[in-house]
Amino acid sequence: MAKEETELSHFLSSSLDYVIVGGGSAGLVLATRLSEDPTVHVGVLEAGKSRIDDENVDSPQGIPSLLHNPEYDWALNSIPQPGTDDRVHVLSGGKMLGGSSGINFMCYCQPLEDDINIWGQLGNVGWSWDELAPYFQKTRGGETELSNGHVGSIKTCFPSGDLDIERAMLDVLNAATGGERPGFYRPLSAIEYGGASEKPTRSYASTGYLAPNVGRANLHILSEATVCRILFESGAPLRAQGVEFCYGGAVHNVSANVEVILSAGTFHSPQILELSGIGDPDVLNAAGIDCRLPLVDVGNNLREHPMAVVSYNLRASNDTAPPEPSVSLREPISTECLVRLVGFLPYASLVAPSELDHAGIAANTGHNHSVYQRALAKFRDPQRSLVQLIGHPGGFGLADSVPRHASYSLLVIGSHPQSQGSCHILSQDPFRAPRIDLGILSQQEDVNVLAAGVAFADSTFHSEHIVHHIAERAFPDRSIDLQDRDQACRFVRNSAVAFNHGVGTCSMGIVVDEQLRVKGVRGLRVVDASVIPLHMAGNPMSTVYALAERASDLIKLDTETC
Repeated sequence: MAKEETELSHFLSSSLDYVIVGGGSAGLVLATRLSEDPTVHVGVLEAGKSRIDDENVDSPQGIPSLLHNPEYDWALNSIPQPGTDDRVHVLSGGKMLGGSSGINFMCYCQPLEDDINIWGQLGNVGWSWDELAPYFQKTRGGETELSNGHVGSIKTCFPSGDLDIERAMLDVLNAATGGERPGFYRPLSAIEYGGASEKPTRSYASTGYLAPNVGRANLHILSEATVCRILFESGAPLRAQGVEFCYGGAVHNVSANVEVILSAGTFHSPQILELSGIGDPDVLNAAGIDCRLPLVDVGNNLREHPMAVVSYNLRASNDTAPPEPSVSLREPISTECLVRLVGFLPYASLVAPSELDHAGIAANTGHNHSVYQRALAKFRDPQRSLVQLIGHPGGFGLADSVPRHASYSLLVIGSHPQSQGSCHILSQDPFRAPRIDLGILSQQEDVNVLAAGVAFADSTFHSEHIVHHIAERAFPDRSIDLQDRDQACRFVRNSAVAFNHGVGTCSMGIVVDEQLRVKGVRGLRVVDASVIPLHMAGNPMSTVYALAERASDLIKLDTETC
């Protein structure tokens, strides 16, 4: 592959139209699309290292060497969370070009239509499933055959081989949902096979978007460059002029002729806004920063998927090692690093109607309150999927004593949490991690949803067609009765973790407008998971790609009409 980075001197001397802060899942999509016009010069500043052609990143089996490794993972810590017995949660994020698409579990899972439509119903004109759907196709191609060989930027395939327990699981779980969509299915993985004799490799933002286009003379990439703050023109109205960044121990400035675009992610994008004087005046004053623009919701509305795990040891005859792949020359992908099955369940189908009658609805002061209430009220709807189940060979880290080859787990995720938190700076130091309060399980309804989900997962292992595959429960301890509501709730609070799907801290509609422009500032946008106003069912990677694809078109159109 050609050299992907620009020398510092060349970067600083280039006349850049767009400066993108963050070369992650969204940032590299933007850089690729905006630089399609050879007359438009795009600069990308990435705080992490390049990691292009890094074997640990490229190999689907490399995930254990990435997560919580400070060389690859930001591994930010939350403050102690009362909702989870005051435990601190480690929040993973890719510290490299490609961002979190370079360290995640590669699950390509599109959201439900209703989860996107609610964005527009919150007042964000132009954001609906119909308008975003073409960009999902653009990301991974438009072929109808869901196998290898897609023409989109991100290559996808199904995991190799079927496991006996998973075939039984799919039958049992789909029977439990009555065959209704979306049901349970084998999801796609963002993995590329280059040919029959080549090893499978992770398909992510760096390989899918950046690699084919690194030769563009108008695309300038600088990694290991930490942005300190946004620079503004003097006078009013407030307009972004460029950014200040640290590289090699020195501080530098770079200008943007058209726009600065923040794509630093859910935790770092609000951090940079606040370091630049945009945010809640109380937060800024406490950190010793002059307020340039009072935008009180910067860093608020943090949403995170809570996740609990139920694991069972398997009988010796039901080992989770996959069979040989259909093409013998292809290297099989370790089942430990792939999501093997995915499905969604309505909360209303898991509990008695009397429990729904007493369920509360959390208020939200930022969004249109009536629309927000209607969205959350759908948890009473028997067709509304509020629980996600993921099948995974092994213990998924919560049952580390379980040998991975001899166990199977169902991950239970609350897909539409009512709990919300915040992410705010503590000082003027751009290298100091922000204070992250997830607010995870601060709302009892989120605990109830997970408790119902783990009870269902546990009972699934004991269904007629699966029970002969299992030996005994490995996690939680067999003394815990997950069918007892109080014990299940206690287990959830004691063991649930953040699933590293944080969104919402620069929320569309309250921090940015429907064009993703920061309200009250010219020449400044945010394009990443932080703009997603409410959480979605499923893994957010595909949505971030699609969002960035659409944002690229919005930016191009905006420039043409100026």
